[in-house]
Amino acid sequence: MRWLIPYLYCQPHQWQEVKVPEIQTLWAMLLSVVRFYPLTARGKLF
Repeated sequence: MRWLIPYLYCQPHQWQEVKVPEIQTLWAMLLSVVRFYPLTARGKLF
C-alpha cells in the first residue's frame, strides 16, 4: 500500500534524492556568509 501513495498523489520523481557535491555545498555556505556579513556590519539587520 505504501508504494502506491507516491504514484497516486505525487509528481514523478518529486521525492527522489538529489546528489549535490560537497564542494558545491561548501561554496554556497561561504557565499551566504559573505553576503550576510555586510548587512550585519552596517547595523541594518538588527
